[in-house]
Amino acid sequence: GNRVEVKNLNSLKSIVGAATYEFNRQKKLLAASPDTQIMQETRTYDKKKGVTVPMRRKESAVDYRFLPDPDIPPLVLSEILNVEEIVESVAELPDEARDRLVTQYKLSPNVAAVLVADPTFIKFFDDAVSTTESLCPSKKTPTLAANLITNDLFALMKENEEEEEVQVTPRQVGEIIALLNEGKITKQMSKDILTILHTEREKSVSEIVEERGFVVENDPAALIKLVTDTITSPNFEKQLAQYKEGDDKKKGKMQKFFF
Repeated sequence: GNRVEVKNLNSLKSIVGAATYEFNRQKKLLAASPDTQIMQETRTYDKKKGVTVPMRRKESAVDYRFLPDPDIPPLVLSEILNVEEIVESVAELPDEARDRLVTQYKLSPNVAAVLVADPTFIKFFDDAVSTTESLCPSKKTPTLAANLITNDLFALMKENEEEEEVQVTPRQVGEIIALLNEGKITKQMSKDILTILHTEREKSVSEIVEERGFVVENDPAALIKLVTDTITSPNFEKQLAQYKEGDDKKKGKMQKFFF
């Protein structure tokens, strides 16, 4: 068919209205007579009436001022060009990545959107999850990894905007999530480890855990001894007396102090 331009469209509503009207107008002309030639012209959109009206006729490409660009050489596509290979070589687009993260990892659309806002973190997240799954698989892995990256790692990067590259590797994030899955560290410990990794870059996750004593004590006997030693310590005689003499509200506060 021939080209029909519609000009003076200054809003999305006008674009939709003009496109809809033109579609129906040309469809009606062709339905009435298949041999009908759509007139090549420029039209404008009357938004009050919801119709397009002719402005001027254009009979050839010269009327459109089509000129070759001297800075762009002719492009000749090879007959042996493999389109499928080219498509496969194109990086995953953000919308595609967001949909995949939601489907594959069951992330919420909002969290997935935050991750894909920076394309470098799409692969970063995938690699972190892959590392965790090789160490200690869990259904919680994708959510834990996404939260640690989008909340804590992004916050660290924002505080250090002068740094052009991420100072923590996907494997390190994956190792932290594996420790969480195993119940060896708490979420607060995972944030602390991430912060230390961001500044002490030469250290590994295991070295930081060992040096800082980041470990969750799960032995009931050891926990009872720790609580008993804390309560009976001379350093906390005043707090223990306040606990015994206090009402339920004060006791609640003291429980937080001791435990």
